[in-house]
Amino acid sequence: MTQTVTDELIPLHRQPGFPPFVTARLFASLAMQIQAIIVAWQVYAITKDPLTLGYVGLAQFLPMVILLLPAGDLVDRVDRRLLLHLSWAVQALCSAFLEGAQAHSDISLRSLLEEEIQGAIEAASCVDVSVSLRCGARMYAHAPEVAVRRFVQNALSNSLAASPKGSGLLVEVLSAGRGVLELAVEDQGGGLSAEEVMRCFRLGGSGRGSTGVGSESQLHAAEALGSSLTVRTAPGAGTRVSVRMRAARSDRPVAILLDQDATLRDQVMASLASAGWWVVPADSVSDAVGGLDRWDASLAVHRRGARGGSAGPLHRVASDLQIRCVELPAGDVGQGLPSPAEACV
Repeated sequence: MTQTVTDELIPLHRQPGFPPFVTARLFASLAMQIQAIIVAWQVYAITKDPLTLGYVGLAQFLPMVILLLPAGDLVDRVDRRLLLHLSWAVQALCSAFLEGAQAHSDISLRSLLEEEIQGAIEAASCVDVSVSLRCGARMYAHAPEVAVRRFVQNALSNSLAASPKGSGLLVEVLSAGRGVLELAVEDQGGGLSAEEVMRCFRLGGSGRGSTGVGSESQLHAAEALGSSLTVRTAPGAGTRVSVRMRAARSDRPVAILLDQDATLRDQVMASLASAGWWVVPADSVSDAVGGLDRWDASLAVHRRGARGGSAGPLHRVASDLQIRCVELPAGDVGQGLPSPAEACV
């Protein structure tokens, strides 16, 4: 007796492993595209240089060219499921690294804010809203630059959208205590009630025709800065949003420098920095005196002829706080200034 066996063809979508594979492949491809956009955005936000975007594309393209032939040989020799799982695991680790790799660096806040204000005005096409900036030229923060830009961009975008014609915005950086800076954006819009604030900072529920993503993004930026997001507002009283961040001392001891000699000041700052100090330049005697306590300084350096009168008050306050105070002779560039170990003995 002869038995005929026929192989019944099963449609592809009914194959047991096909739907999970297609679903996983779809989400993996979507994640890769999202990651590519985020990397490009992050790099450009840090550098503002279009050429760096080309380097990013090159870094993404070269591995494909180099590994094309070896990968083709490898998939014929190794279990493909294992290879796929390993490759996705590596991509997930890279994504996690990008999320956590918001490096803290010393940022010049004034130049960053000027750049972001100009970009926000151009993007919003606002010609009837003025933006004022209050930030000293020597204000530096020690924070992840991407997070600072993220907060400023979203805060400016929301404030410009809420501001009536002819009104103004204020962006300012203030000292909020020892080694702490406060960055705030304030508008003269209609303000918000407590219920509206809660709704605005819930993803997808701003209630002003927006998705709420900008407000949510400010919360994420504040978290990355190690801060909470402070919102001060009331109906008819405008809105002020602010975050706090570390001043750019990088855990180094602080030296207050009062030197009106522009030619030598930069050299003195470089000498102090190379010795291990984080330098806070002061513009006047009163500024230097206030900075001793504000920045928890360990050294004060000044040169004769400082603006604001005699340096006697600086010496007296430094003595009261048991801080060493050094007067620079004319022409001295700070080569003989004490190191942190010598000054803190």
